[in-house]
Amino acid sequence: MKTLLIDVGNSSLKWALCDGDTLSAQVPIQYADKTPIDVFKDILELHKSVCDEVMMVTVLGVKFAQQAKELGAQYQFSWNNIESIRQLGGITNAYIEPQKLGSDRFVGMIASQYLVNSSDQTNKAFIVVDSGTATTIDAVDQQGKHLGGVILPGLHLCANSLLDNTELLPLFNEASKTFSANCFSKETSQAIASGCLIGLAGAIDGICNRMEKEIIDNDQNKEQRLDKIICGGNAKHLMPYFQLDYQLQENLLMQGLKVINQL
Repeated sequence: MKTLLIDVGNSSLKWALCDGDTLSAQVPIQYADKTPIDVFKDILELHKSVCDEVMMVTVLGVKFAQQAKELGAQYQFSWNNIESIRQLGGITNAYIEPQKLGSDRFVGMIASQYLVNSSDQTNKAFIVVDSGTATTIDAVDQQGKHLGGVILPGLHLCANSLLDNTELLPLFNEASKTFSANCFSKETSQAIASGCLIGLAGAIDGICNRMEKEIIDNDQNKEQRLDKIICGGNAKHLMPYFQLDYQLQENLLMQGLKVINQL
């Protein structure tokens, strides 16, 4: 039987199916007028005849995790909710209290460790950016040791103090493909959206530059350059405005869950 992989975020749920080494494309579902637990139940109902195991990562906290586990039991799924621990999948958690690191960040680093270092004889340090409701940036050294990271507001949170998010959504709507950030905007909502896009991209570039410099300065190999991996719902919107090179991995957390499922 296949394993149902589920990533439960603040604004959407994403799922994919894992069958041995094969990972399906992930399917994102916006909550819209439903609660996250209702959407979660719909996904379990959809897959109850093809899966016998659920592996989940969520940012919604203990209450949601418990509700999800109880639903999984009703459908007789084997259950695995991934939480941050000290060591897993080649990553050593830097947090003093490991469980307080967001499990999505932990899974993202496990996936990146596999992507960056699974085929190389010499391990490389790397940086993981997840740009969703919040933007997280984490650095990992050549030995898989998490060095720590930073958290800053996501794209819509950046705009929230200036303009209602709902007024900006059409500008950030990928389907319309009408919006391009402009430093010389001549209309307020365009100016705010442009400032948020360009500003957040610049902040991510600046933090990654600083992280990379400190890692290189503390390492004997002064010629190394860090791989920078980005995921999250806003990643596509930000890509045109970066000065640095990033590998876009839209299903990074699914890849991380797949790696953990095979451990």
